[in-house]
Amino acid sequence: QDPLAGMAMPGWHWMTMGVARLVFNHQGGLSGDEKVESSNWFMGMGQRDLLGGRLTLMAMNSLEPATLHAGGSPLLFQTGETFEGRPLVDHQPPHDFFMNLSATWRRPLGTHGAFWFQAALRGEPALGPTTFMHRASAGENPTAILSHHFQDSTHITDDVLTAGAGGRFVSLEGSAFHGAEPDEGRWDLDPGALESWSARVKVILGGGWSGQASYGFLNEPEALNPGDVKRTTASLHYGERGDRPFAASFVWGRNVESHGTFNGYLLEGAYALTA
Repeated sequence: QDPLAGMAMPGWHWMTMGVARLVFNHQGGLSGDEKVESSNWFMGMGQRDLLGGRLTLMAMNSLEPATLHAGGSPLLFQTGETFEGRPLVDHQPPHDFFMNLSATWRRPLGTHGAFWFQAALRGEPALGPTTFMHRASAGENPTAILSHHFQDSTHITDDVLTAGAGGRFVSLEGSAFHGAEPDEGRWDLDPGALESWSARVKVILGGGWSGQASYGFLNEPEALNPGDVKRTTASLHYGERGDRPFAASFVWGRNVESHGTFNGYLLEGAYALTA
């Protein structure tokens, strides 16, 4: 739900926000490493009324290609993506400079409903929960979760088209997108055909509880692991909107790949000491 949906915006309204952290990252053991690094992202958003609805333009960027090691941030047991033509293991790759470039048009439908369309050169299809960096239960975590590549790794996806509709308690969304993960060139876009798709249902359960279930077909997402991926996710959240001191999430994700079926489970929580 858009908290500003009821506010008239005949002209442009702009908002900026960002997060930058300086981290000493020590991962022990024979497979470990240590780095001084910065995880960060910056977002600019503009909104205005258009054709009876609300147009939202968003740009989100990260300087992690410069502030994290090219081989990724040390993170034991993490896998996914590549570096110098080899699979990344025990490291989380930096985010691309372009994390989101999207335009969304949302029109009210009755008192509590709406429908919307989004087109993104880079964006987030309707697959999985809200990505870890924007979840109230994980927003203070300076690194990615270990189950990231089973649950919410599509948050940086090229060429995304999404349509959705919803009411007070339930919303449905579907997306078509380019399935390949970003390549090792972290400063550019990686356009391609819309050969992948996903669908998601979100529910508001009341009392601060919410949930989602989603399914997606990803065409050849991994550069070094040939084959498609069929991903299923489900999650239950408390305090997801960030309007409560305590927030928690339980997330399950499953990848059915050419070389096996893999499950990821996550339980996380955060308590805000100050508003």
